[in-house]
Amino acid sequence: MIHILSLTIRTIAALSLALILTSPLGARPDNPDKAVTLEKDVAEALSKLPSAERRFARGQELFSSGDLDQAAREFEACLKILPEHIYASYYLANIRYIQQDLSRSLEAIENAERHLDFMAAVSALSKRPSSIRSRPRDAATASGGSS
Repeated sequence: MIHILSLTIRTIAALSLALILTSPLGARPDNPDKAVTLEKDVAEALSKLPSAERRFARGQELFSSGDLDQAAREFEACLKILPEHIYASYYLANIRYIQQDLSRSLEAIENAERHLDFMAAVSALSKRPSSIRSRPRDAATASGGSS
């Protein structure tokens, strides 16, 4: 029964992520200042992504081998580096659910939900690194600065 429920949580998580990540990155807010802030936050997250991904990958290995306690520690370490890492939050929620710690499972799911849009932006921009590099130059040009 627990395995069926954990599979259901993973399936729901995967479907939710697929919907978010395939939506257009019209995540360009109408407010230009907010767009600049989002891009800076995303650029900062991209710089942290490699070390967060190493912890996440290790957590996945441990999860697959059944070492849930150590996997949870790796996912928590990933989230310390990059709190917006929704995949780590979903795995952590699944572990907490299997361990019947429902309040902490829900907490991890809620953390992931809070960061869906942000991670969609990180994912989209990580596939287009030139867009990150061109933004500051565009802003400097618009303000009369030199590139």
